[in-house]
Amino acid sequence: MKKSELRLLLNAEPFGYGPAAAIATFFPHLHKFFSTIGYVGKGHTLDLQRHLPYDKVHDLRGVSGEEEQRHLANIFSQYDILLTATDFGVATAAKRAGLHVIIYDPLTWYWPKIPKAVREADLYIAQDFIGVRKRLKEQSTLFPTRELVPSIVERVKPTKKKKHVLINLGGLQNPFLKTKDLVAYARLIIESIKLNEGEDLIISTSSSIASDLRKHRPKAYSREEMKRVLSETNYAFMTPGLGNVYEAAAYGIPTVWLPPTNDSQGQQAALLQKEKLMSTAVDWKDITGDHIDYFGKQQAVLRRIATQIRAATRDTAAQMNLVKKLAAQQSRARKQPKASRLLARFGTGGAKKVADIVHRYARSVEEE
Repeated sequence: MKKSELRLLLNAEPFGYGPAAAIATFFPHLHKFFSTIGYVGKGHTLDLQRHLPYDKVHDLRGVSGEEEQRHLANIFSQYDILLTATDFGVATAAKRAGLHVIIYDPLTWYWPKIPKAVREADLYIAQDFIGVRKRLKEQSTLFPTRELVPSIVERVKPTKKKKHVLINLGGLQNPFLKTKDLVAYARLIIESIKLNEGEDLIISTSSSIASDLRKHRPKAYSREEMKRVLSETNYAFMTPGLGNVYEAAAYGIPTVWLPPTNDSQGQQAALLQKEKLMSTAVDWKDITGDHIDYFGKQQAVLRRIATQIRAATRDTAAQMNLVKKLAAQQSRARKQPKASRLLARFGTGGAKKVADIVHRYARSVEEE
């Protein structure tokens, strides 16, 4: 198939790990369809992109405000289409610069209000999840031309090479927490997990967190490395981001879901538990006794989670509760990987479909 000559720029929202992981998952499929592909981003979103053969990676670390806008204007002049995973600020800037804008969104179910950038986009790609189809139907006037894709994972054939226990700390994001607080959360989780004799541990997190936890030997893995790690995981402890949830399902990994660090993680865990698709989650009420309504006003929820994280890292009683709860759920999780039922409900193969949709859109633009 002939590659599109339109220049494609990829980007991911620097909040959580899911958006960056999604873009890295799309890249191999998009690479077959486009002659030129670049990436623009900052922070931990670059961890997963540097190992991929982009024509150019535009690093926006250390720039902000007007300087960032100048950099973006220069970068946009080199491309024709932007595909972003929920970075609505970059989407708005790209649209103003005259680019065709495509938004991939795994959180259609989540937004209290549909962002203006979505309404202004040329194409909107929603990933299926609880409540997504209903929202697309009932609020159809708030969306541009739209497509619905299944989960972006592929079902993986089980392997007998189960070598280790995985702690996946992707998605440690909360605007009311500093990096030192997130490092403290990561350290608390790691040191509260008690492995059985003979079990080996692998820890995955962002490069910024890993650099402060050298004692525990964590690593920011590339997508290809992470596929190998997941295929060899016996059971896991993961933050409840949607990407982690789907990957645990795809690889059939029994998982203990860790206390959320932001409201969307808490909401996802609550929805999945309500639908009986997640049974081994540890919540802040189990640790500090605080029952958080994750569906409340976002700023208040984020502040409350931040308070729980700081309290748990300083309170011996809370730490003992965490150790006990993790151990109890660890025993339960190993018996039944409940998350695998997600795939039957929301499908697989969405990454290839996203690439097909983006390529089809590019060809339509070229034919105008």
